[in-house]
Amino acid sequence: MLTPDEKQFEAYLKRFRPLVPESLQMKTHAKVTRRASVLAWWTAAAAVTLLAAAISVYVRMDRTRSARTIERVVPAGRLVGAQPLTIRSANAYLASSSSFKAAIDELAFRQGTPLPKEKHSALAVLSEEKSKL
Repeated sequence: MLTPDEKQFEAYLKRFRPLVPESLQMKTHAKVTRRASVLAWWTAAAAVTLLAAAISVYVRMDRTRSARTIERVVPAGRLVGAQPLTIRSANAYLASSSSFKAAIDELAFRQGTPLPKEKHSALAVLSEEKSKL
């Protein structure tokens, strides 16, 4: 059995009629035209081409600078004295020096004749190089 409150509520629900909703206001987005997209693609292609050309020129100039540096470096044979380094001469340096470090330093940094002004030793060139590590 329904109570009077329930009867009233049922009558109210029977009278219910849904309202027609108002249309939604959509913001219109500007359409990208075909010309704009083609222009964007051409601009991107030109930028990539210019970047590749700049990198190519930079690499080529770096190689040229390295080649010029290598031309000024004296071959390793001219830095060492008249006798080449052998195991016998290395053992002699080790026996006559005060410590192992002193013998290795003497072997590493010994030079025969002084270099001309226009030539540089490979060790001097490498010590001046700035590495980006």
